[in-house]
Amino acid sequence: MKKDLISKSLLLSFIGVFLCIAMFVGTTLATISLTVSTNTNTVTVFDVDIKYDTNFDGDFSNNLKGVTLFDNVVIAPGEDSDIVFIRITNNSGGNVSVSLKLTEVPSQTSGWEICSKIVEQGTGITFNSNNNSEVRTITNNLEFFTLNSLSNEDQKTIAVAVRSLTSTTGTVSFKVEATITK
Repeated sequence: MKKDLISKSLLLSFIGVFLCIAMFVGTTLATISLTVSTNTNTVTVFDVDIKYDTNFDGDFSNNLKGVTLFDNVVIAPGEDSDIVFIRITNNSGGNVSVSLKLTEVPSQTSGWEICSKIVEQGTGITFNSNNNSEVRTITNNLEFFTLNSLSNEDQKTIAVAVRSLTSTTGTVSFKVEATITK
């Protein structure tokens, strides 16, 4: 009986020593192979002013968001509408890109074009019909102007007009929506 008790005690001792060694080795391996990783979430805030006015020298106090920019425009065949100036100012601290597109375009816009280009103070404004980046046929959700890499503290003014190519005087309304990306 004493022999069985000693055998059981030795067996339990060996099992205990084995478990201690296994736990020590596991802890050591876990400490050695420890890697710490963090996920960095970047929040990008755009501080870009997009305002419009009907005069290049205006105060540009009208916010573009949610506005029908060309509201019931009446244009004779082959003529341009009055020009609307859109001023984009980047205060974001980095470069941004801005795209302008037409939304809520009515179905009766066949034969209409939108004209847009960057303008500087004191320069004449004419739109080149042969330049596809300046003059485009109007469709719904047409991205008609893209300004790539506008630097911090930079400001650009875009002249925008609509043109009728139809043989009769027409009336139409358009909204302009801006999309800003970094």
